[in-house]
Amino acid sequence: MSFARRVGYRHPAHLLVALVCACDAPSERVETWLLAPAADRAPAVWGMEPPIALEREAPLPPPSGELTLDEAQRRALRANPDIHAAVARLESAFARIGESQAAYYPNLSLTGNWSRTFLSPSLVGRITPPINPLPFLPFSPTQDTLNFASILSALSRPLLQTGGLGGGDSNGFSQNSFTFTATWTLFDGFVRRARLLATRANYSASKYERANVERLISSAVNAAYHQTQLGREQLRVAMADEAFSREQLSETEKMVRAGTAARDDVLNFQVRVLAAQAQVTASTGVRDMGRVLLAELLALPDVHWPEGLEVAALTEEQPEDLVEPEVGAWTERAIENRADLKAADYRLKSASENIRLARGQFSPTLNLSGSYGFEKRSTFELSEDDQTAAGGLEMRWQIFTGGFRTSQLRRAEAERREAAAQLERTRNAVLSEVQRAIIGLKDAQQQVALQRLTLEAATENRRIVQAQYVAGRATLVRLNEAQRDYVQADANLATARIRLRQAWSDLNTSAGSNDQ
Repeated sequence: MSFARRVGYRHPAHLLVALVCACDAPSERVETWLLAPAADRAPAVWGMEPPIALEREAPLPPPSGELTLDEAQRRALRANPDIHAAVARLESAFARIGESQAAYYPNLSLTGNWSRTFLSPSLVGRITPPINPLPFLPFSPTQDTLNFASILSALSRPLLQTGGLGGGDSNGFSQNSFTFTATWTLFDGFVRRARLLATRANYSASKYERANVERLISSAVNAAYHQTQLGREQLRVAMADEAFSREQLSETEKMVRAGTAARDDVLNFQVRVLAAQAQVTASTGVRDMGRVLLAELLALPDVHWPEGLEVAALTEEQPEDLVEPEVGAWTERAIENRADLKAADYRLKSASENIRLARGQFSPTLNLSGSYGFEKRSTFELSEDDQTAAGGLEMRWQIFTGGFRTSQLRRAEAERREAAAQLERTRNAVLSEVQRAIIGLKDAQQQVALQRLTLEAATENRRIVQAQYVAGRATLVRLNEAQRDYVQADANLATARIRLRQAWSDLNTSAGSNDQ
């Protein structure tokens, strides 16, 4: 009994339906593989763990109340569009590993062909094929595989079939073929290995580039958060200055009515009140600018800062905040942790593999092919006599390509040199950034200590001058000077405290840490 009769493939439609149904089971297995743990699907991407996809959760509700720095970072690292873009690039790099690995597996294909000839020449044979025949060439112009269906079709024709040399034969006939073909590359000069290693290195680089995006976003959130805090502190100082000037204005008006002060003293404090109000406006702008930057980084709807939302107030500095950092320790930490430095290193490894890939194209390739199917003329009925099968081993070695492979090799070598220079530049930039951050931190620590002493002295001086002015033993000019010194010292201390926090943030960022 023929194979076709045993399995019941009496008609091409039966074969097509059976193949479609047979594809359901593998698709279920593929879906199961995708949902399985990484350890259970090791054959899919050798030695690589799949990237963690973005959380498919509902958007975070708008924040309310007090927004801490940790909460701001958490929201930004989840909602910022740059994070989504970095994850998409990581998933794309992981997919390229699968593309490169696919070259190690055989290719399976099913080909179906049906043609109807209405008028053919009287002489039909291998030398004069009918209209629209299957290609006689054993190699496809776009593929490096044997075309066994074409060979079998040519061999099935009579070698010297003759007919009338007059007009064509008007007896129409059909040509039907269904072929299952498998091709497998056995050797390609280690091109597949080099391409797979290059894509794996690119994937590792993409992982660290995503981590670097998180580092930069955290740094930007810290800067915007601290700017908002600075605006809030400056607003506090300006409002306190306005309140003090209004209080002195009220007391001076009483003294004018009592005849113990002049009218110009009242005008002096009116000017002081207006100047304080101008500073309130400027401080509000600094705070609102920081809020807008935070809203953008947190991807808040319409970049709108919710009503009632406030950043946390400044807390007292801890002893460790004033400890002088060690250059050597922080430099080693940066070399070990900086994600952009590791990404540049993996880009260099990928470029090195691309050189091996280019060299491998100078080697021969070895392909194994096989096919099985049915071919029938005139009817759709398939029988044992219509079965076709073939197998072959092909070796191909390109001798001359017009310098194409040599140019590819030169380009790969130049790209590797560029990647090596980029790695060195990144390393120098990291070391410079760490040292500049340490200098800024040391300066901020000293400024906090000095400005705190200055504020204590200015506070005591204003208290004494204010009491003397009320008692009539100090002039208005002296009181103005004392108030200006106090306001300036208070504002400078607030700025120094914010700079200290930002300096620690810059140092942690330069060292590749998100711990602020």
